[in-house]
Amino acid sequence: MATPIPYPLVNGKRYSFTSIEFLFGTIPLIGIKSLNYGSSLEPGKVYGTNANKIGRTEGQADHTCDAEIYLLEWNLFLAAVGPTGLLTGGFGAVVFPIVVNYAEAGMPVITDLIDGCRITKVDHSNQTGSDASTVKLTIDPMDIKHAGAFSIAGGFGV
Repeated sequence: MATPIPYPLVNGKRYSFTSIEFLFGTIPLIGIKSLNYGSSLEPGKVYGTNANKIGRTEGQADHTCDAEIYLLEWNLFLAAVGPTGLLTGGFGAVVFPIVVNYAEAGMPVITDLIDGCRITKVDHSNQTGSDASTVKLTIDPMDIKHAGAFSIAGGFGV
């Protein structure tokens, strides 16, 4: 059984973006502007001669991920997977995990694992003004483990 949250929280602390440690493969990055990920499991609907469904299939799981990182961190990632690193067929062919650790003093560490990631799209973002240059990544994960739990039995994960 899960430990209940004692309300009101005495110190008021909650996890936030600054609570997160990102590991792209084995590379710790702090130059992450955003990371979004999620899982879905849409069951198939089974109908017979009645208007109501008579059952459903387990369905197919789908996992999504996108990130926006600063240009220096993108170049660090490319150098790590490049010709002297993991790269054999281009950075889009490299498979890597993303580990997301949520940590705040006095609170338990929560770890999400975005596993079997491949970069499928890269968009550079530059504009006039004082904002740093970023790279937007569309990432295709094989599976996501949310705080140790898979969305469906038999998940891959590590």
